[in-house]
Amino acid sequence: MTRCEAEMLERGIVAASSAGHIDVLMQPSPACSGCGACSEGDAGTRLLTGVVDTLGAAPGDSVEVSTPQATRRRAQWLVYLLPVASLVGGYLAGFLLSDGLGVTPDTGGAVLGLAAGAAAIAATRLAGRNAAGADRYAPRVHAIISRGQSAGARSTDRTGLTPPTEEDTTRE
Repeated sequence: MTRCEAEMLERGIVAASSAGHIDVLMQPSPACSGCGACSEGDAGTRLLTGVVDTLGAAPGDSVEVSTPQATRRRAQWLVYLLPVASLVGGYLAGFLLSDGLGVTPDTGGAVLGLAAGAAAIAATRLAGRNAAGADRYAPRVHAIISRGQSAGARSTDRTGLTPPTEEDTTRE
């Protein structure tokens, strides 16, 4: 993996293509392996679906996929900061409003803190679903490293993955 200020780059093999989007089979680096954007496959491989392809990659091609920094920052904000800030803010509000509610400050803080944290997590999941369909947050094909091989000459490339055959890439 190569890191730069604007994007994160990973390499993989195109498994399928459809209407300007591709699915990429990757052997992720340790830094990438925990993000959860990919579906886990056999032997530690991961399938990244819905990669925006403006370069015309085809099944079997070796590609470099970039994930924009805006995507990473938005994910960090939604997954970590928003729920924690909501939990703390909810606790503080519940603690301060507890006299009016007729409960102890710790009880009011705990109840309102948990409610605010749960609401933030639900909002995060909803925002994640909505962002999943937006191409501006989607990973993109940064470069086509090498074109695929014919089905009769299957081998592995530098990523250690075997390019799929036409039977493997048929999509309905």
